[in-house]
Amino acid sequence: MNSTIIKQMEQARKIIKVITGNNYRVQKLEKDTRKVVRSINPEIEEKFDKLNVLPYGYILTFPFLNIFVITNNEEEYQMDMSDAENGIVLSYVYNLSNPELSEFGSVQVDKKFNRIF
Repeated sequence: MNSTIIKQMEQARKIIKVITGNNYRVQKLEKDTRKVVRSINPEIEEKFDKLNVLPYGYILTFPFLNIFVITNNEEEYQMDMSDAENGIVLSYVYNLSNPELSEFGSVQVDKKFNRIF
């Protein structure tokens, strides 16, 4: 595992802790998230790999699959943490009805109930 992935996993762990109040095994979350992503559209996973993006969770609310991601840009990590404190996480929003409208963006998560998915 290279140093970039290690840093991304650590960032994901911190964000998950802020959102849920719990520690989760990021490697398992990534594996489970990739499995869901592959089952819906393998091209999404290819896009993540090409962009060096780490997926670590998701919420499926039809017609959107919100896939929580960590980029490899460490300069954004502090801003990501500030956003997480307000219940906002960086995501790839896959539009199941119109895939061509899918994009990266920030989404609000259910911090009140301390859960991501």
